[in-house]
Amino acid sequence: MENKPNKLSKPAVSTKLTSPPVSEKHPTEISSTWEKYLTGKKTPVDSLLSKVEADRVKYGITIPDEATKARFAEALVTNPERIARLLALLQACASCRDSVRQIVMDLSEISIKRLGIISFPDPLNAVGFRIAISSWLGGIRKKPIKQNELNLLFLVLQFGLHRQFLDRDTVFNLVASAVSKPVKLHSKHTQNRKLPHTQLEVLLSTPSAPVLSALLSYAETSKEDTDDLKYQIQNQAADIARLTTECVNLNAAIADLNAEVTAFKDQNVTTKNMIAEAEKQIMEIRDGYQHKLDELRGRIRGMLQGQFTRWLQTALDASRSDPPWTQAIQERLEDSLKLIEKELQWLQPSA
Repeated sequence: MENKPNKLSKPAVSTKLTSPPVSEKHPTEISSTWEKYLTGKKTPVDSLLSKVEADRVKYGITIPDEATKARFAEALVTNPERIARLLALLQACASCRDSVRQIVMDLSEISIKRLGIISFPDPLNAVGFRIAISSWLGGIRKKPIKQNELNLLFLVLQFGLHRQFLDRDTVFNLVASAVSKPVKLHSKHTQNRKLPHTQLEVLLSTPSAPVLSALLSYAETSKEDTDDLKYQIQNQAADIARLTTECVNLNAAIADLNAEVTAFKDQNVTTKNMIAEAEKQIMEIRDGYQHKLDELRGRIRGMLQGQFTRWLQTALDASRSDPPWTQAIQERLEDSLKLIEKELQWLQPSA
């Protein structure tokens, strides 16, 4: 039985991207498009999305209000068979605009929570989301699970992929736990049965047209994924070879630089030794010249303070006598000149 819109409910709040013409539809009529898809005559999801896109271009995007979302979720709860329609819509919206995809995500989230079959954390998070699905599947004893349960599982898995709560391996493990019968470890038949382990063996062991069609589609996508991985591996192998060559070249350059550093260190040690030797020689030369200078000073001082001074004093005294003693003056001056000549000869470099 179809649910009629509640007359007491408030009109849907619309958010439009374009200025509406005079003859535009009422926002509630546009929002009810999602409800009609879920509750009305079965409509291909592509037709629904085409209509939504046409309405978007003509009237702008109308975001369903809380009342519309609640009616949508309630319609799903009253008839769980409609989960398949929501699942198809959720799968098809991946290629839609962000605004349309967000509407579908909001409708899916409120519907999943309203069903109440799986206890999800609030707010949603990746870890709690995975644990909730695993706990729900673990509580179902009969495997494989029923079609309605399988539809619900695929709905929450598709929703989790859109929200990036799940990864590829987790999805495969959850689906496997939903459709695989528990293995009896002590069953003789189970122990002797050889499980298929190649795609070809799986294909030939399933003589069912719908399943074969799904397997062939999966095999084709797996082949494309494998080809992509092989291409990535080839590119990565080329990158590894290039990086290995660069590493070898860098190691050779480092070795050369280390050799240069060692040579510079040795040269530095030699230079330091030469500088130390030069400083030592400078010290010795300075000390030697200082000694010679002191010796020269002492010799000159001794000469000036000794005979030279006495002779000049004697000559001075003789010049002051009355009458002056000329002979004594001459003798002392001659002696002084001889002393000066002698000292000059001693100061000559060849002396």
